[in-house]
Amino acid sequence: MLAGGLVATRPIAAGEPLTARALAREVTGEGLRAMSVPVAREHAAGGVLRPGDRVDVIDVVDGEPTYVVTNAEVLSVASVSTGSLGADPGQFHVVVAVDDRQALGLAGALADDKLEVVRSTGAAPVDAEASITSDTAGGQGSSDG
Repeated sequence: MLAGGLVATRPIAAGEPLTARALAREVTGEGLRAMSVPVAREHAAGGVLRPGDRVDVIDVVDGEPTYVVTNAEVLSVASVSTGSLGADPGQFHVVVAVDDRQALGLAGALADDKLEVVRSTGAAPVDAEASITSDTAGGQGSSDG
């Protein structure tokens, strides 16, 4: 890491001038990655997410909800442009900080387009390994474990 929280985006030879294209801000101080999650507002806490919030990402496969990512920091939230008339009020991207394992899990979950992004700022940590049954998924919701 260089001064000011910058990291090199490619190898830089000794004596080579530093350019803006060769540098980027580090995602977090923890060596995490930034990953964009395209999701409709109604499936992301109604779109009230802000940078600094914490979120859990849930994927539903064959009717069974599973935590893919828990307690991820929201880095940014951006509306998706839909041409010359501006942004679609329903669709946006939530950019979250994830580790390598979470990035792979999230990439797999994005393939079926059935994600829920849950604002968890201030909530008790989730036991991501807990099994969720269909009996609890639609009601009050609880984890076994």
